[in-house]
Amino acid sequence: MKKTVVVSAGIIRDAGKILITQRRPSCGVAPLLWEFPGGKIELDETPQNCLVREIKEEIGIEIESEELFDVFSFAYPEQLHVILIVYFAKKLSGVEQLLDIQDFRWVSIAEFNNFEFAPADVEIVHKLQSLQ
Repeated sequence: MKKTVVVSAGIIRDAGKILITQRRPSCGVAPLLWEFPGGKIELDETPQNCLVREIKEEIGIEIESEELFDVFSFAYPEQLHVILIVYFAKKLSGVEQLLDIQDFRWVSIAEFNNFEFAPADVEIVHKLQSLQ
């Protein structure tokens, strides 16, 4: 039976670009692949609060969670099922740091094809591209 995790992720926008992050090589699932930043929702928090917390912990910036973009489901073969609750968000302040990520980039949707995304994030990429 697969373990299910519920994750809050952000399409964080600033100056016409979207923030993507690269997973660390030590990640058990999809190491070094790119994703929309976020993390696991804790029992005592909302998905929006989780997103704000995770971005501060991983990247060191303050964001504001905005409207819901969509909810996605992906089953990895490694006994893991991920439910992604994805929000639009905007950067408020701070300077990006590599606190709990390998790398980050501010990119346009047109640049998404230059990056290899984690399988759970591919559907988000496709939906954003279809809206262009």
